[in-house]
Amino acid sequence: MGQMTPHPRLSRAGLELVKGFEGLRSKAARLQGGGWTIGYGHTASAREGASVTPGEAEALLLYDLDKVAHAIEPLIFTPLTRNQFNALVAFAFNVGIENFRASAVLKHVNEGALLQAAAALELWRRADFEGASLVVDGLVRRRAAEKALFLTPGEGFHPVPTPVVRPAYDLAATELEAQARGLAGAADVRVPLDSEEAVARVESREEKVWAETPAAAVEDAAGKLAERLRVLFPDSEPPPPPPQPEPVEPESAAVAEEPAPPPPPVEAEPEPPPPPSPLSPSVAEAAPPPPRVFEPEPPPHRPLSAGAITGASPRRGGASDRTRRKAREAAERRARLVLLAGVLGLLMFAGGLAAMLLGQATLLNLGVGLAGVALMVPAGLRLLGRAFGERANDG
Repeated sequence: MGQMTPHPRLSRAGLELVKGFEGLRSKAARLQGGGWTIGYGHTASAREGASVTPGEAEALLLYDLDKVAHAIEPLIFTPLTRNQFNALVAFAFNVGIENFRASAVLKHVNEGALLQAAAALELWRRADFEGASLVVDGLVRRRAAEKALFLTPGEGFHPVPTPVVRPAYDLAATELEAQARGLAGAADVRVPLDSEEAVARVESREEKVWAETPAAAVEDAAGKLAERLRVLFPDSEPPPPPPQPEPVEPESAAVAEEPAPPPPPVEAEPEPPPPPSPLSPSVAEAAPPPPRVFEPEPPPHRPLSAGAITGASPRRGGASDRTRRKAREAAERRARLVLLAGVLGLLMFAGGLAAMLLGQATLLNLGVGLAGVALMVPAGLRLLGRAFGERANDG
């Protein structure tokens, strides 16, 4: 390769920016769409089995950037600083000359709206992987570096003191709002530089966080969530396990050992009155008369009270009935609350499980699933206790 005179406006800053994001590949690697790449993203003369040194790779990159600079210079009609021109060269080298020609970046540059052109650089941050358009972390950082170089003046920055110029949110910046909303599906992309094929491996940000989360942290978060639920729902404590039924002995042995029930008490029949004495009336009158049985007179009719109907005294018996009734109502309310919590827990568990099966295995979805399990346990235990109790009653 002979001595080459680069474009006069290319600087070391633009060269280093591209080198940092392209990465050095010392041996040629096959591209997925065909062809080869080597050095800092060089493709024109790359071939199978070729290798380069870092100096040769830099010379190839300088050759590629010189071609880009001569290609975009006729498209720009606004005077630019050297930093601005180098940022546009690095951007066009990455997106391609045809995309640069049709981009809003060039449109804003030729309008003289340089701040809008710098903001438009950040919109080129997506790439297609396996039929899906993803925001790539490397492209976001690359656009930010190009924007920073584009906005760096050659004579230095002008001071804007905070006490004099207080910043405020720009509600009219709808383009920036669209950028923020477009971050859905962001992913980390890794490209090994020492492999025989130039391939990209996509790793979503959520999967990375999930993979790097230790199991102890997950268990601790689940325990804290369960403790918080116990504080919020004190009545949803799991009831004690039902008593285990004692083993039933054979029916013959039970009948043999069971003592016979005592016979019912026999009421004494009243003795019949003695026969009339054959003695004379005087002697008969002198004998003591038979005892008379006095029946108590029925009490006067009064309206029946609640205590009279239940057979309890109006004060003590009525109060105990009210206490039992309130206790029964409280138990029914707790049972309904536990069952409601169980249904809510089932829905939470199903939602968390469905989200994890769909690929959204985040700590929040795990916490929702564990919370659902914690809410289903009291309801399940209560239902088991009721089933055991009904079985014992039927036995």
